[in-house]
Amino acid sequence: MLIGKAILQDITTIKKRLSDKKIVYLICILLLDLIGFIGLYMSHGNALDSLIFNQGNDHFMDFFNHIEYTHNLSYSYRVTIHANHPPLYMVYSHVLHNILPEGSVVNFQSGQTGNYALLLYALYCCITSVLLYSAIRVTMKGVRFSNLIAGSFFFSVVFVYTVERGNPVVLVLFMLLYALHLMEEPSKLKKELALILFSICANIKIYTLLLAVIYLKERRFREFFRYILYSELLFVIPLCIYFQPSEILVMLNNANSIMNPDNIAIFGIKGFYNLIISFITHNVELQETLQSFSNIPVLLALIVNLFLFFRSTDKWEGLAYLVFIMIMTPTWSGTYTMIYLLIPMLYYYKESDQTEGRFVQVAPAVLFACIFSALYLPISVNGFALSLLVSGFAIYTLMFFLWRRLSTVSFPQRRLDK
Repeated sequence: MLIGKAILQDITTIKKRLSDKKIVYLICILLLDLIGFIGLYMSHGNALDSLIFNQGNDHFMDFFNHIEYTHNLSYSYRVTIHANHPPLYMVYSHVLHNILPEGSVVNFQSGQTGNYALLLYALYCCITSVLLYSAIRVTMKGVRFSNLIAGSFFFSVVFVYTVERGNPVVLVLFMLLYALHLMEEPSKLKKELALILFSICANIKIYTLLLAVIYLKERRFREFFRYILYSELLFVIPLCIYFQPSEILVMLNNANSIMNPDNIAIFGIKGFYNLIISFITHNVELQETLQSFSNIPVLLALIVNLFLFFRSTDKWEGLAYLVFIMIMTPTWSGTYTMIYLLIPMLYYYKESDQTEGRFVQVAPAVLFACIFSALYLPISVNGFALSLLVSGFAIYTLMFFLWRRLSTVSFPQRRLDK
């Protein structure tokens, strides 16, 4: 009886401190993580097999391959079509190449990665994780829920998959969070630092340049133009110093080549559209016919999300629309880009509850829990890890849920003179 009363008191205390959406997230994440860790235990760790890219022949190679691509920096764009990052990131990779012993990294041969290179990647993961944790704390300043958010994120399937890929999205994510925080500070110096961070991100992942529209929406036009100017300078200066001007054409050609049909990512609009078609019909001819229309949903999603962004009043929803575009619109958009949903999730829990019904308030909490859960299951569907499919379907469900705003959009009517 005493234990039962103590538990009831604890639950009552938690309910007083946390809003409904936080309680729902807590319950969902604990349940999904429990299932995931049972899956890991029962499969003796084999549940991770479906998350390992390319059957384990390419571990961490988004990190290591670019180090090797820049062995001869001036001609790094000619090594492979996968060398398509902006010049600033290529220079950064070249610096890492020069601090490693010769032969530490071999393209697409993770088994031949040297111990010093592995140690470098371990340090990189530690540093970026600490920086990302600090960015989460800064973003959610005053919100006690931040430690649970951070803990669930770092154990999630999406984050573990990103670490296995070695992609720089974690580096970009922490800078975006700091930039979004600093742009709201009263200090002019901090506002300028935000612009610089945004510009650095755009020169690692070009699609993050989309976030410049935040300044347009807020009518901060001078900052918008400085955002573009800083981004151009950080692109042009490394290009002129370390590359021949003609190399920009090679880079653009690489970026275009990587978007061929064989490289369409599953959670981009095209990839997801094709995945649904593969479930609907196994007729190859019909599949090819339907897939020929795949540009239509891409364009539709881009227009709708941009429109709703400019109409949004809640910051977290506005950020969600932009992140949907960053994840889904590029033809080649790796699964690791799902971690960008951390940005709107943090602002969702930071902002006060809406005046809408309870279901509308807590539904995103359930979907965010599905996206960032540690649901490790030894199950694949059509060759895709069920764990990642759950996160992917949750993202699309969240997008369609937010598209309900279309039904409330009102347009000013023209007054006709009699």
